[in-house]
Amino acid sequence: EKNGYWSPHNADFLIFDEGHKHTSGYSLETIKQAVARGAKVLMLTGTPLGMSHITPNLFVGATNSELRACKAHVPAIIKCINEFDTSKIVRKKVGVDAGEYSEKSAKEWFNRCQQIVGVVYKDWVRFNPIGRMTLGVAPGSEEAMTMAHEFWKHGTNAAAITAKGLWANGKEYKDDVGGKTRRLIDQDWQAGDIKVMWHRFVYREAIDRPGLFYMILATPIGTLRSYLQCVGRAIRWSPDTPDYVIIQDNAGNFWQHGSPNEDRDWSELYWMDEVQIREKRKQQLKKESEREEEPICCPNCGTVLRYGSCPPAPRGCGEPLSVTNPGRMRRIIQADGKLVEVENISRLGDDPKKRKASTRSKEQKRWDSIFWAARRSGSLRPMTFKQAMAVYNKKFGEYPPRNLKLMPTSALDFDRKIRAIDMSLLSR
Repeated sequence: EKNGYWSPHNADFLIFDEGHKHTSGYSLETIKQAVARGAKVLMLTGTPLGMSHITPNLFVGATNSELRACKAHVPAIIKCINEFDTSKIVRKKVGVDAGEYSEKSAKEWFNRCQQIVGVVYKDWVRFNPIGRMTLGVAPGSEEAMTMAHEFWKHGTNAAAITAKGLWANGKEYKDDVGGKTRRLIDQDWQAGDIKVMWHRFVYREAIDRPGLFYMILATPIGTLRSYLQCVGRAIRWSPDTPDYVIIQDNAGNFWQHGSPNEDRDWSELYWMDEVQIREKRKQQLKKESEREEEPICCPNCGTVLRYGSCPPAPRGCGEPLSVTNPGRMRRIIQADGKLVEVENISRLGDDPKKRKASTRSKEQKRWDSIFWAARRSGSLRPMTFKQAMAVYNKKFGEYPPRNLKLMPTSALDFDRKIRAIDMSLLSR
């Protein structure tokens, strides 16, 4: 025994599952000792990141495309119609989770944005109307319980399993010795008696839950490794999810890390740290923007896809994006609950100061907010351009200039309804 640990067995061949979790501390010491005495070490992982200091030998078993082809994985449909501004959350600078968002900072962000709960629940009901098996990721343990409680208040059976406690359908539990209560709650979730399970990072990795159809990311995830481990819980093939799964992303993780479906060049990423990986992602978005290939969020159904037309159900809604969203805008909810529209992040980068410097004029922003509200309205009395201009005048004390974008190019069209006009007849 050494410092409270039993000495490792003098094995000739060691296999470490979830190898990315064994890159420091006692695990790393054990690996070094084994290699020093001539033993062979095999490390298995779905996210080979932060491991290059242990071994220069990387073998890629299969790409995401190949895993889908052999029915090990299914594609994920990403929904992020309502996204929260997470630009002020700080990251950890040291330790094994360097680059991950600080839980303290994420919790402060959550507490400032009280509208998060309502928006997350509303999106979940819209995209998962029959309440199929769902896993939600929250900013912290207390926030996971808060989210579960709010879903339960809306009539949805929900639970939270965290490192700090348990909560299920209106009652808080203490985690007993041996984890019996935890297992019972988890079994109720798998059986369908609980619709939504919330956690911080308890279900992040090394857990297989067949039938998991829906995932909610209600918190930003700071590192590519954590992001892929989280979404990896959902994209595994099962008899209950043979075609696709849905990931509801309310914190912009797709824009920061990319699609769970894409094939990644692990031979390159293996040698990078998190800062280099984030820079590579920004450069990728920049190139896609220059080629007019950057992803876009459908303003009608929230599906993230390539620019053009939104595909038909079940993946999308068939919305003609080149007509209804020619500016390629994303909707961002700020800390005060205000909804704003910003251009696609690939054009502006993820620096909030640069984003503000690149926004439209005051008059254009005002007009855009009124225009898009009228465009998406389900009112039985849709607004005309003249009526919208009157609303502008009432709110801001002046009429908008007629040379703004999204204004009719012909004076004859100002009496037409905003919701019905062809976008090609508007100034761009």
